Amino acid sequence: MLTAREIAIYALGKTEGVNSLAETLGKRYG
Repeated sequence: MLTAREIAIYALGKTEGVNSLAETLGKRYG
């Protein structure tokens, strides 16, 4: 089951900022 955080990330990922979001997450969790 998805957590609230994963749902929020998924929702944000649908915006035009998906690339910068993915880059930010990559730096934070990568």
